[in-house]
Amino acid sequence: FTLLYEGKQILKVDTNTNIMVANTNKKKSKGSSTIDTTTGSSNNLEIHFGPALLVDTKSPPKPTAELLKGKKLVGLYFTSSWSGMGKEFTPKLIEFYKACAGEDMEIVYVSSDDNKKEFLETYADMPWLAIDGDTKGTRVKHNLATHLKVFRLPSLVILNVKTGNFVTDMARKQVQELFEDSDKEGKDSATNSGQVLNVPKGKELVAQWMTQEPEQLGHADTFYYTLYLTGMHFKKYPIYIVGIILLFVFSDMLRWIQRKP
Repeated sequence: FTLLYEGKQILKVDTNTNIMVANTNKKKSKGSSTIDTTTGSSNNLEIHFGPALLVDTKSPPKPTAELLKGKKLVGLYFTSSWSGMGKEFTPKLIEFYKACAGEDMEIVYVSSDDNKKEFLETYADMPWLAIDGDTKGTRVKHNLATHLKVFRLPSLVILNVKTGNFVTDMARKQVQELFEDSDKEGKDSATNSGQVLNVPKGKELVAQWMTQEPEQLGHADTFYYTLYLTGMHFKKYPIYIVGIILLFVFSDMLRWIQRKP
């Protein structure tokens, strides 16, 4: 597959032979990707994902090309051990992955942890692949985040392996919207929330990603969605709002005391 952004090649591999292919001469409009069937030798897949990926915390890494062979979609999941929103979203993504991804989609965990122990503790509960948390892996993850312009955690970026199209960097929002309020009392055992996954819609979303036209990085509603997430966070933890108000009150009181003769 070939991943292009702003005319620059990011990833490129022939999914039939797992051999890298040469630069294509076929061009499309801005925001789209190009496909080529010419054969080459350089392995950019290993450059950008690393030569091997983890399958769990106990097994040795396995070749990247082997693990992604036959997949149609790859989701890059950016989060960390210290991301509160990541801890809330990860159980939902796990449920979505098990119920809707099927054999055509794989997820790769891209951790923002610098501490390998914290990386392994967070990855232990995840059922998908991961870029290693060692020094080389940290460099690979940083390069991916820079190329894909990931500025917030958690983020889920979807790539179409077969065509090389960049699909969306708004997948987290799309997956989140698959969870609907449950009529049952209590919390769902998988997500520890009062919401349940709409599996049919989840499978439709995966099928949509496979045929979706490429989008430019930084979708237009990213800013507004960030504001939405911030609002939802304050709604869940209103104590932060109280703290901010008290901070402003004490600041005004301090300025008043300083001006007082």
